[in-house]
Amino acid sequence: MRITLRAGAFVYSGYRSDINRWLAPGAVTVSLWHGLPIKRVEASVGNQMGQRETLLRRLATAGRESPPDFLLSSSEFVTTCFSPAFGVPQDRCWELGYPRTDHLVSSPSNPPAALVWDEGVWKQLISARRVVGLFLTWRDDRADDALDESLVRQLTATCTRHGAILTYKAHYNVAP
Repeated sequence: MRITLRAGAFVYSGYRSDINRWLAPGAVTVSLWHGLPIKRVEASVGNQMGQRETLLRRLATAGRESPPDFLLSSSEFVTTCFSPAFGVPQDRCWELGYPRTDHLVSSPSNPPAALVWDEGVWKQLISARRVVGLFLTWRDDRADDALDESLVRQLTATCTRHGAILTYKAHYNVAP
């Protein structure tokens, strides 16, 4: 509790509610949200043009978390989508790339050690002529990806027939 009270900044991956707001007054918050605007997120979920503003709708939005002070963004386009969704001004969105996949293409010969789960597999990926990435998203409280082992095996066989390697990286919220 003492460390939380003394902290000047909090960096979090998912939700500001992970930080005890009563023990973190005045601290700067940085959200490392790593999604892409292929689906509606945060304030944009259920936000459809032309909907009447009702008391019930206002109550639902009143309980939302406070926006972060700063938000990770992968590009200018993502910033324009996520700025209103998260309630963060565009100048407070840090366009630093996409952390789930940038390391696969930016410096393949020298990735951070924490990202290389198996040296042999890594060497196979960087020496391959074609690599197909399967990086599924996660939604709300769903704990499993939308595919099973059989589908992954079929995709692998298809990639192999076409001279490619399939690499799959689960979302960190997906059950093992």
